[in-house]
Amino acid sequence: MTGRYPSLKIIGLLVLAGFLSACSARPDYHGTVPEEARQNPEENLEVVRVWDQLEVVSASLSDDILILALTVDGRPFRGQVPRSAQFDINIQTDWLPVFFIEEINRGRVDERNKGDTDIPVFDEVQWQEISRRVVESFTPTQPLQGVVINSRDLAIFAYRNPDGGIVTEGDRSKWPTEIPLTDVLRLEKQADTLLEIIGRYLDETGVQSRQALFKTGELGPYARPLVIIDRSQGQIGFLSLEPFTFGSQPSSLTASARWAGWQLVRSYGIEPLNRPVSFVSRLFFLALDTVSDITEQLFINTISYNSLKNKPIPPLNDGPGMDLGEWESALDKMFGAKRVSGTAEFLVDGDEFFPYFIDAINKAETSIKIRTYIFDRDDFALEIADLLKKRSSEVEVKITVDGIGNQMAQKKDAGTTPAGYKAPAEITRYLRDGTSIETRVLTNPWLAGDHVKTSIIDSEIAFIGGMNIGREYRWEWHDLMLKLTGPVVDLIEYDFDGKWKHSSALGDVALVGHWMRGKRELSEPKEFEMRMLRTKPARSEIYHAQRKAIRRAQKYIYIENAYFSSSSILYELVKARLRGVDVRVIIPMEGNHGIMNLANVVSANTLLKYGARVYVYPGMSHVKAAIYDGWLCVGSANMDKMSFRVQREMNIASSDPEFARLTIEKVFERDFAAAEELTSPLPEDWKNTLARIVASQL
Repeated sequence: MTGRYPSLKIIGLLVLAGFLSACSARPDYHGTVPEEARQNPEENLEVVRVWDQLEVVSASLSDDILILALTVDGRPFRGQVPRSAQFDINIQTDWLPVFFIEEINRGRVDERNKGDTDIPVFDEVQWQEISRRVVESFTPTQPLQGVVINSRDLAIFAYRNPDGGIVTEGDRSKWPTEIPLTDVLRLEKQADTLLEIIGRYLDETGVQSRQALFKTGELGPYARPLVIIDRSQGQIGFLSLEPFTFGSQPSSLTASARWAGWQLVRSYGIEPLNRPVSFVSRLFFLALDTVSDITEQLFINTISYNSLKNKPIPPLNDGPGMDLGEWESALDKMFGAKRVSGTAEFLVDGDEFFPYFIDAINKAETSIKIRTYIFDRDDFALEIADLLKKRSSEVEVKITVDGIGNQMAQKKDAGTTPAGYKAPAEITRYLRDGTSIETRVLTNPWLAGDHVKTSIIDSEIAFIGGMNIGREYRWEWHDLMLKLTGPVVDLIEYDFDGKWKHSSALGDVALVGHWMRGKRELSEPKEFEMRMLRTKPARSEIYHAQRKAIRRAQKYIYIENAYFSSSSILYELVKARLRGVDVRVIIPMEGNHGIMNLANVVSANTLLKYGARVYVYPGMSHVKAAIYDGWLCVGSANMDKMSFRVQREMNIASSDPEFARLTIEKVFERDFAAAEELTSPLPEDWKNTLARIVASQL
């Protein structure tokens, strides 16, 4: 708990709370609670306080405690808001903390202490005026240019019509297709402008008090109907009549068992019949790679590290990095001359990626092809599903999901899942019901999964990176996607089409037919030269390329990844630091897999021991990015055996100077600043050592 209300420097939600709710398709913060949630607790839905009218009779500060006299649906309600009543909605992002109004007896409100300070109250109309001014300040001045404004887990599309009037739309499926999306922002991060607007408005009202209470107009479950502002200290607190709780997505044990059984039949019964070559080759290469990796790991741990004992940690090199021209030629020889061109735009976090993704879906004219490891069944995933169902009547929609990955994810809840939310039983069935959407749930023989995350729109735009479709990726986790155009999109689509053919009933035969038809002619060259690197049976391109890049690096190596368990990569990083390379690694404070969290401790301590710099990102970072002396590698692959050897993965790599500059500016500079650098080893015991041994094979 903090000792004071949050600073206005992080207010974010302040100005759009009421406005976004008004503009959004949802009438309140988490939507209207179903009637059964109010009347029937046996339905496993939480009974919450829902009201239709709230009035403020009086407000005052007494001994640093806010005292309120309210009328809720005509019933007197007395409450207090001590500083200790604060709770954080989401520690992963900039959502503003909220304070719970504790109900107290009437006598406490009626008692007046000397020094109590009355607080003026502003109504919803005045709050809406502040909201209007904020939206106006962030909407592009040029007509017909769109911006998406995010605040907590709401977003609106705003633009000016030809007459200069502001138009807003909160329903993502109704975002205007004729208006180009030119910018995306999070309100919480626009502190200076917000402070200026709020201060100017309060001065205009002539209020002498340094405190003010606003009614936001929010109603319904977990609404924040009030905001208190203390201008003398630059502090603010949102107020709620309900302590915020999170919901869950109940799953049926019977349904899960039935699905698991069917997935086993498909992967080990049907797979050998329609994909016999793939089935056998996966087993062969899994066994070969496992023997090779275990042997190498034993050699590294027992012999290689011993050879590094007593080696001094050298100063950082002052000279140039590796010769990137020679490096690209070496990659051509390793994997074939597969360099292509394209444009690339970094989309950091769900705030940036999903608005552009939704905008592209809305504007699609011919096809939408989505290849994702997880298509969740939470409330946000359903918004995307509903949008795709709507578009499927006009354009072709194809979706693949990984069998094991998707099922495992649907047993877990996002940290901010709305209470009372009812999820569909199975997302691919939901997508198909009443639509022409085609879905494929991919099989997993010998643990082989499809971890690729790509979306191709109209064969013109591709998105690639680490984000699946779900609430965590939209609102909670730190993550990264690239938006690509140009010839590189042709290669990504060709790979999608091959996977689609291979997952059909004809399996290996269909894939051979796809290969025989060959790639279509590439489109005109674009801005950056790049190449596509993949992991698939017998082709560990992402692993071998990055391992050799570490060996060649002379100046710096920056890596950000949540799953850091490859013994060979760790050892190569240690050797790089001992030859003077600036090695820096970012890992998350709160990963989503316990065994990897434990294993990461060993990796971090090993790097620290040999002079590398390790940073811990607050919350969960799902970013998968690396840069080696100006050669970048970004995509879906983790730094573990599954991504390097077993699962299908796809990364984009490039030595283009501008592409590399953007990687450092948009990803690493920001994340080094946001993370906390370790200055001493993390606590480590036998559990970490055991986890490291197990994780090295995952």
